[in-house]
Amino acid sequence: SDIFKSHRNIIIVKVDDSFKEAKIVTQRDVWAAPQTLLNIVGPTYPAIQKMITEEQDRLIQLLEQAERDRTIQNAMKYEEKKLRDLIESKFNVSMFFPKGYRLNLDTTDFVWISHETPTTSQGIFIFEYPYTDEKTFSADYLTEKRNYFLKKYVPGPTTGSYMTTVTLIPPAFKSMMFKKRYFGQLRGLWDVNGHPMGGPFISLTTIDEERQRVITVDGYVYSPRNKKRNYARQVEALLLTFTLLDQE
Repeated sequence: SDIFKSHRNIIIVKVDDSFKEAKIVTQRDVWAAPQTLLNIVGPTYPAIQKMITEEQDRLIQLLEQAERDRTIQNAMKYEEKKLRDLIESKFNVSMFFPKGYRLNLDTTDFVWISHETPTTSQGIFIFEYPYTDEKTFSADYLTEKRNYFLKKYVPGPTTGSYMTTVTLIPPAFKSMMFKKRYFGQLRGLWDVNGHPMGGPFISLTTIDEERQRVITVDGYVYSPRNKKRNYARQVEALLLTFTLLDQE
């Protein structure tokens, strides 16, 4: 009915013997924009159930991608342009930040940008350092570098405290190709040394060969009263707006 047609994600199941097999048919912006409509069709309910069981990862990925795309579109349409200008001039990197994000710290090789509400903090770090080690793309090396910058530039709320990476549950490392560049991805947990705070983080690291430097974009969430999954996905979407600009 019309009351549901404005929703951003819609799943409609259709069973009819005119369908030869069960499948997922994706449509965009049918009744609203941006909107993802997933039509799950098949000749019988058992056929659809079997297909969903086999294709559940793909089904989840379609919805997650729709959410990421929506966050990116919002960031590009309603951006804090002065933040993108700062990142471009400082790191020769382009990123989009939506309204509400503010600059916390801008120093030689490190920038801290965040969006703060009474109950939630979503932040992004951007930092660079010389490329000197062939072992750059490993969980241990990237975690060591992350901790170096966090201890130096991200203090906690009490004297002597600082943000760091949880190693009791080691961060998960994955290599990936994105925008025709190789990235090392870390997913894990952060906490504050000397103060009871923590949450999830994700980082993307790549090498700028022309300038012989390593550059990392790192997003975190702090929201002790709420579930963090959707907040973390929003931050991850902003990281995916990362583009290394061509050197003139």
